[in-house]
Amino acid sequence: MFFFIGLVIAAQVGGRILDKRGAKLAVVSGCAVGAVGFYLLAHKLTDLSLGAQRLDIAIAGAGLGLILGPASTDAVNRAPSTSYSEVTGITQTSRNFGASLGLAILGAILVAQNKTNVTNALTGHGVPQSVAHKVANALSTSGVGKSSSSGHPLPLVHDVQLAFARSTQTVFYIMAGVMAATFIIAVRSLPRGRVVAPEEQAAAAIDEQAALAGGRGRLR
Repeated sequence: MFFFIGLVIAAQVGGRILDKRGAKLAVVSGCAVGAVGFYLLAHKLTDLSLGAQRLDIAIAGAGLGLILGPASTDAVNRAPSTSYSEVTGITQTSRNFGASLGLAILGAILVAQNKTNVTNALTGHGVPQSVAHKVANALSTSGVGKSSSSGHPLPLVHDVQLAFARSTQTVFYIMAGVMAATFIIAVRSLPRGRVVAPEEQAAAAIDEQAALAGGRGRLR
């Protein structure tokens, strides 16, 4: 929830920046904010305290909120009016493909890390390697609860939860690195300035024609 609160609020800010200054400032700022947010969140994950992570979750969401809208809108606005629909479709397809690919890669990393970390946590408490590996495989797909109602000793449950947190920590550090790399690319590659959307260009042309017609009428 905190992630989407930050995302929604920042999306409004990003839209205003796009209208006034163009996409580059919004995207560069979003990459920097997102990198900081994901790094801070990863750093605190092993505390196992959601209350201590709320602000960092919101910061990470704000970073993405600043990027998504301005980047897509700017890409479409730079397209020729004759290719507006095609560019819109390509932009949406690229976004969906990138999100799916990133989710698949990070999900695979998370599952692999979970299996390793949970197995190590269980064997550290004397669970046989074969049993620990089976339990780790099961927990990697179903998750782990926060209580010890299953009858396991509380230290064991805590260490398994910590193993999950460390696995997620690895993913968030990777996300912070990706945001930092995107920041560098955005600073070097994105053009400055605001691009006028096709509908704005059409409206301006109509206004200009109306003004010219009005001027000719007065001259007569």
